[in-house]
Amino acid sequence: MKITIFGDSITNGFGMDEGGSSNILASLIEKKKSGVEVVLHGMNGDDTYGALLRLKYVVEEAADLNFVFFGANDASPYHLIRP
Repeated sequence: MKITIFGDSITNGFGMDEGGSSNILASLIEKKKSGVEVVLHGMNGDDTYGALLRLKYVVEEAADLNFVFFGANDASPYHLIRP
């Protein structure tokens, strides 16, 4: 089974000491269930516009399960999100 985690800096674990929230989640999943591969696709500062540009790489993984988290940077006054 393959799982992808796709998102922004929160997904990537920006500012965390233990290798990031996605890395922690991936480790927990892989320890709990053998034969599970977790592929990380988190990028600091990314928003939904950037996600659309990177989506093809996540789709190419052909994962059985996908976790998607975006929106925090979309709400930032520093990002101009197109309607």
